Amino acid sequence: MDSMLRSDSHEVPLAGIVAHEIRRPLSSIVFTAGWVLRLCDPREIRRALHQIRDLARSGGEVVTQITRVVSGAHGKRTFLDINALVREAVDSFEHDSTSSCGIRIEREEPLAPVSANAVAIRQVVINLIENATAAAGPIGHVIVSTCGGCDYVEVAIEDDGAGIAAENKDRVFEPYFTCKQDTGGTGLGLTLCRHLAAAHGGSIDFSSEVGRGSRFCLRLPVAAEIHRSHIGSERPALAAQ
Repeated sequence: MDSMLRSDSHEVPLAGIVAHEIRRPLSSIVFTAGWVLRLCDPREIRRALHQIRDLARSGGEVVTQITRVVSGAHGKRTFLDINALVREAVDSFEHDSTSSCGIRIEREEPLAPVSANAVAIRQVVINLIENATAAAGPIGHVIVSTCGGCDYVEVAIEDDGAGIAAENKDRVFEPYFTCKQDTGGTGLGLTLCRHLAAAHGGSIDFSSEVGRGSRFCLRLPVAAEIHRSHIGSERPALAAQ
């Protein structure tokens, strides 16, 4: 697991093989358990089959997340409009999620583009939104905002949920640590998000206050070509002063 999270180039084929070989039997387990559930009536048998199905799905989710982090770290990078990506991420989350939590977008425009893998960064944003809406609850609120400077752009996801207890703050990015056991959390989401951010030369930080909510911030560097162009365009003005 640790070696896969490092995402060295020679590990990518291995990750794909492992993902395929594990996902195949897990899919069979889910299918078979669902079929037997329609035939069996005794409560204990049904409970056991539900557990089999849930565990298999959880294992499949772990495989999916590991595959995303490896492929996302090495995938094709293009110039990305972060504001457009945030809009797409929110739309995608709202389409797939059953959460009734309100999400508001506050975008600073224009923002310099970043050089990144769109699938990977979109997944990071969606994961942070998912965590925020889970923390805020059905009547809570989440704000997704963007801002930037001459050499970076930021995406902040803020919720008005219960906040993170002091004793858990140092463990937020720890693999397998989760406060969502009841809803099937794997404890890998934030770990993989931070890894993907780092693979793009960025970072994820957070602040939280119990009773007031949390704020997670993804920071990514501006595309190198754009940054050099921006610095070059400023030099004549500085020299003239």
